[in-house]
Amino acid sequence: MNPTVQPQWRKLAILAQFIVALIVAAAIVAAGLYLNDIQQVKLRDLKVRMTDLKNEIHDLKAELPLRQKAVEQARAQQVPGSARTSPAAQTQMQQLQQGRLSSLIDGLMRAAKEDDVQIISIKPGEPQDHDGYVELPITMDVRARFRSLGEYLQEVQQLQQVVLVGRISMELSVVEQAGLTVQLAAVSFLGKA
Repeated sequence: MNPTVQPQWRKLAILAQFIVALIVAAAIVAAGLYLNDIQQVKLRDLKVRMTDLKNEIHDLKAELPLRQKAVEQARAQQVPGSARTSPAAQTQMQQLQQGRLSSLIDGLMRAAKEDDVQIISIKPGEPQDHDGYVELPITMDVRARFRSLGEYLQEVQQLQQVVLVGRISMELSVVEQAGLTVQLAAVSFLGKA
């Protein structure tokens, strides 16, 4: 190779490296500017959203005293439960609850018949009055095979009125062919309205 050509190649190679470095630097700067613009747009959107939220909070704070006053007025207008219901209304409520109890017992008996469970007795306990509902304990004595008892308990859980079985006592009946004699202690919840 010609000795004068070699220094020119070197100069061209250095120049090419310099141009490539400039292009890479320009690309990095352009990418940085692009990302900065995206962040600026996002930051503006967040500031607008934050301003909207501050306005909503301000409006809610302004409404709060009005709502508290309305609640206080509603509480002042309420009369205690015993003074609010007349004897006729209490009688009507008791009849409604008796109807629901009767419906519950019918449901328990219908489920027993479907699942081949023999009901020996159903004894409703003393109702316990709560604010919006009445809690009614029920004790049941039944006779069934183990599998039938499981199916029956599953049916009881799916009754329209809520029934929670809390205690089960079982005895294996040697004399009878029915299998198990079972006592179930359950609680049903009857709505007042």
